[in-house]
Amino acid sequence: MRRLISFFVLFLSTSLFAHEVRLTNQHLKLNRQQQSAWQSDVRAKATFSEKLEAGLSATYLERFDLFEKRAGVFALYSPSELLTIEAQYIKGIDEVEILPQHHYQLTAYHALEMGMSPFVTYANRLFSVTHVQSLNAGVEIEKIQNIIIIPQIMIGQARFNNAAEIEQIYNLGLKAIYYQENKYSFSLYGFKGTEASQGVFGKSNTLINTLTGGAGVGYYFTSDIKTEFLFDYTDYDEINNQFLTSTLNLVWTF
Repeated sequence: MRRLISFFVLFLSTSLFAHEVRLTNQHLKLNRQQQSAWQSDVRAKATFSEKLEAGLSATYLERFDLFEKRAGVFALYSPSELLTIEAQYIKGIDEVEILPQHHYQLTAYHALEMGMSPFVTYANRLFSVTHVQSLNAGVEIEKIQNIIIIPQIMIGQARFNNAAEIEQIYNLGLKAIYYQENKYSFSLYGFKGTEASQGVFGKSNTLINTLTGGAGVGYYFTSDIKTEFLFDYTDYDEINNQFLTSTLNLVWTF
């Protein structure tokens, strides 16, 4: 971990323009068991020109007596002021069961002049016993000043090492945000779908139905430092259990 931190510092010190560091700490509690889990993420981004940004990411996870790590790289390219394309690759370190061994992701975001900004994300995740491919599409809608509505849909498939058939997965979501620029924000969101269980519980070759509801609040300490707290509740019907998740994000631009 010390080597990774040193690499982050060296990476940022050699950049030419603005930098951004995002720290995320997440606590997860199983409602019917006295068990907790933690996940910490760091994402450092540097701007090299008006069109090109790049960065590094790292994750440390503790869940169900599992201790997992991953590291990744990403780059953002903006051929115009309205279009941004992001490519990302993340690799699990040593043996990982909950985190993917390999995660490839490509995202395109296009800002329109009519208060609508569509986006699409293709993700390819290879777990130890599960291979998941998905396509997520949505649109940010701001027809009323300071209020953003984001409907989105994800479709995909999951293939298991010990099963010849391919299972279909999906997710439907809706998020609403009220904000005052560079001051504060409030959000409400909900998601419903079916996903591969390995990304939740570790080595597993089944699908689970999920239903999530949550809320968040964001606050700017300064124009360069923002924090956000999220709390959500996810019900897993097949295992008759629920996850209570609290997430703290801290973003520093310098």
